[in-house]
Amino acid sequence: MINFEKENLIFTSGIGKLPRESLSGHLYKILSIGLWVDIESGLIKYVSSSLKNQTVNDFISTLLVNHHIEENQETLLKDIKERYWGITSKAVQAAVKNAQKNYMDHKE
Repeated sequence: MINFEKENLIFTSGIGKLPRESLSGHLYKILSIGLWVDIESGLIKYVSSSLKNQTVNDFISTLLVNHHIEENQETLLKDIKERYWGITSKAVQAAVKNAQKNYMDHKE
């Protein structure tokens, strides 16, 4: 369990539309990505998603952890675009963009 107070984290999330032909798309219409961000450094510390495949969740997490939430979108999404070729890649990218926007909107 993540200790938000001890680790000084905030949580932001975003959504993206899932392709119908994906496993998760058969169950849901929307993908949700959650990002736990260190308040002081802006680094993404933990990532979770509503995708059903844990291997994919773990891989997406490794692509995002230790990125700065305020990086420009192209930099933040670079690893996902280049390394995650799964059918849900565009939904993941949209959800990360949305989570970043939510973070920026709340920070202001």
